[in-house]
Amino acid sequence: MNGVLGIALIVIGIFWIGIGIDARERNAHTVKTALLVGLTIALYSIVDKIGVSYVHPLPYTFAMWAIAALTLLPFLWAKTSAEEIRDALRHKKRFIIVVGPVCMVTYFLILYAYTMGPVSYIAAFREFAVVIGSLLGVIILKERMSFVKALAMVMIVLGMILIKIA
Repeated sequence: MNGVLGIALIVIGIFWIGIGIDARERNAHTVKTALLVGLTIALYSIVDKIGVSYVHPLPYTFAMWAIAALTLLPFLWAKTSAEEIRDALRHKKRFIIVVGPVCMVTYFLILYAYTMGPVSYIAAFREFAVVIGSLLGVIILKERMSFVKALAMVMIVLGMILIKIA
């Protein structure tokens, strides 16, 4: 029961952060987008869980990154000039060198965790990044910390605690 309640708190918390801080920011499009993102997260989590049940997480990680690159590169090339790409590679080299491998390692760790436990719990923990992103938004980007956003972050953390003790 604690696990189900924990997942519910995390989902509601993410939804509240996703639909906006106050009522003026909420509209049908925002709510639909938040629900679509939630559905997408659920689907790719299930696909990843199934994938690592057949293949070790390490080659699966590389395969998924290769598929993503092959899928997204044509869109990048269509929307970005060669000069813009060269400029980004030249001026954002450190960022690229750090963020790329860190993202790959975190993805591998999630995949490895999928081999050890229920996808519902692990996927819920994976969304802790929403709390970190929200905090960074407040600290670095000087976004407003509303009561709703703070409550949503607390709900996510409480949900994680409930899952841990389940």
